[in-house]
Amino acid sequence: MEHGNVEQRLTLVEVDGLREYLSKHREGEYFLVDVREPVEYEMGHIPGATLIPLGEVESRIEELEPAKDAIFYCRSGKRSRAAAAMAVDSGRFSGAVYSFEGGFMAWDGKTLEDFPEVKAFENVQGIEEALKVAMEMEKGAWRFYRGILERYPDSSFATVCQELAELEHRHAEVVYRYLRKHSESGVEAPFEDLFAELPGDILEGGEPMEKALQRASSWMGDENLSFSELALDVEYRAYDLYRNLWMDASDADEKEVFLSLAEQEKGHVRVVARHLQRSMK
Repeated sequence: MEHGNVEQRLTLVEVDGLREYLSKHREGEYFLVDVREPVEYEMGHIPGATLIPLGEVESRIEELEPAKDAIFYCRSGKRSRAAAAMAVDSGRFSGAVYSFEGGFMAWDGKTLEDFPEVKAFENVQGIEEALKVAMEMEKGAWRFYRGILERYPDSSFATVCQELAELEHRHAEVVYRYLRKHSESGVEAPFEDLFAELPGDILEGGEPMEKALQRASSWMGDENLSFSELALDVEYRAYDLYRNLWMDASDADEKEVFLSLAEQEKGHVRVVARHLQRSMK
């Protein structure tokens, strides 16, 4: 395969352009790649970004599907230009290749610290087990929002908290349908019975549910803002987790499931963001 023309194919995008791109494109249409080192990624990264350090880009380039857009970013934009140039020069990409100018230093949106909490999935064998873990996490998120409602029943955020609890319940039903589709042993129990049996001790982002609720008990000042920020953190971590699981999955069915879950978590983020916008007017 002939090598591409780096100058013609590499597109530079600034922060406003990147935010617009991410808001207008669905999950699965692009790859967002952080080319910094693991310690930098752990200190803070853009939600949904997959870590592929610059020194590994050439050897791991086949992890990125050539028909999809690839967006590379680093601390300031220098390493990402090199990574994007490598991607273009490989000649395998038919999608657009972007380098984020200004990099993480210019990004003023939501960021996440640490690595996605994938420990709950580390010893999972096959899609059936993965779906059972995902359903457990949906139950945890449902319990989380129900727990906040019990503590703040008359708050200004009670309505959106109830909406999020209902979304998590419906999300668990989606996982249940995937489970019935992919279960080799068969799933006989109705959804509500199975959902009721789950302890729901961990959230989708991997955080223990009780730990997240403890954060809600120590709010000071603007409780509505504190709730919104906590809910955004929970939902962004879930999105970050599922998107990275999609990236790492080798099985086509698993990729389909994790991508669908990531897309829905992004929808939950929009619900919280709209609430926050309305409440600040």
